[in-house]
Amino acid sequence: MARAHPNWSMNDGKKNLVWDVCDLVWFNSLYTDEVVLPQLGELTIEFTNPDCVSIFWRTMKSKERFLAALNLGQLDRVPLFDFLDSQNLFENLTGHRPSQYKAKEAVEAAFKLGHDAVMIAFGGAVPYQNERSVDIYVDEWGTRWKKTGYSWPVDAPIAYPIKTRDDLRKVKIPDPTIPERLNDIRTAIELTKNKITIIGGILGPFSEVCYLMGLQALSIAVYDDPNLIIDLHKLTSEFFIEAAKRMIDIGIDAIVIFEDLAFHSGPFLSPAHFRKFT
Repeated sequence: MARAHPNWSMNDGKKNLVWDVCDLVWFNSLYTDEVVLPQLGELTIEFTNPDCVSIFWRTMKSKERFLAALNLGQLDRVPLFDFLDSQNLFENLTGHRPSQYKAKEAVEAAFKLGHDAVMIAFGGAVPYQNERSVDIYVDEWGTRWKKTGYSWPVDAPIAYPIKTRDDLRKVKIPDPTIPERLNDIRTAIELTKNKITIIGGILGPFSEVCYLMGLQALSIAVYDDPNLIIDLHKLTSEFFIEAAKRMIDIGIDAIVIFEDLAFHSGPFLSPAHFRKFT
């Protein structure tokens, strides 16, 4: 059931249909503002004379639709959005196979798919580096990564910098205020021209702790040194809170937190431990 808005003003975005009374099989009642129709957006009904009714509706713009959905507002249809994490998909849509997830290709792919939003990660898809031209490298947090043929846009972690509290004292937290971290966000703002929603992506604190410790060492520390996990969460949270603030300041529309919490068969930690540590 959609409720009409009789006082809604006409504009170029509205469409006009005129139906004969005998054909108004969609109406519950001829003289009511409730109508059974597919979701078309905001409706206006005008009784232009005893023999016909005019129906007006406005199709929402992509960004308007997505933000309305986030705010539980009225929609003309369900917004379209997905994480574009396939090099094959990018190649088929843009004719280019990207080595990294970058704003230019992501925005182009989102428009060609008819999506209402696009995700752009803070500092690029994790891990952040200005150049990733080698197969094995160490990121700014100290985690060692390896490029594989099956892990994209994030490579596969193969070695972790923190195993004990002594290791934590040696870790230098990266600087979230480096201006270049926002380059992809700026590019997306320029390319989307306010037509679709830009979602800024940040890594969740638990995921970053996993990248710093590895799941095996983290699981042992749950019992041997739980405060180590708590302290690590505080450090990673400080970084990503600042990252979120900087993306908001530059003008993104929403924020998504990438947080890997489970296997196919169950969570990495018990619900009680997640409540305690995260």
